[in-house]
Amino acid sequence: MAMTLDERSTWSYGILAPLTTAAYFAVVLTQLGETTPAQIQWQVPMLVAIGVVIVGTIVGTILSAIFSAVSSRGVDTEFGSDIRDKEIDRHGQRTTEIITGLGLGAVIVLAMLDLDTFWIGSAALAIGAIGATWGAVVKLRLYRRSAA
Repeated sequence: MAMTLDERSTWSYGILAPLTTAAYFAVVLTQLGETTPAQIQWQVPMLVAIGVVIVGTIVGTILSAIFSAVSSRGVDTEFGSDIRDKEIDRHGQRTTEIITGLGLGAVIVLAMLDLDTFWIGSAALAIGAIGATWGAVVKLRLYRRSAA
């Protein structure tokens, strides 16, 4: 079964979300040894990580679609969404929302404890990345299961 554009996008997003989050933490956590959390410059690395995920997902989806169209040479290539995509997306989004919702409870606790914004922002990014990654994993498993 041909990969739809939604599945291609899920692959790109599922790869980029954890990688960029790991890169963000590699950049900012190395500053902890030299400075206090209040002095860490975390905002720009976070915005860059989020931007890379957004732009990278778009570019990755487009390049994957182009490669698939070129390599299929005359075989019908599926680029549109179908009912299967909508059902799979619904299941993946539900997983993402559950994880993110529970995790944001932890972020609220961090704010109530009046921790530095570095910890609150970083926790929010980590929770979002975990939720997005697990949502993508659920979607990709459902795509593979429906293709079999």
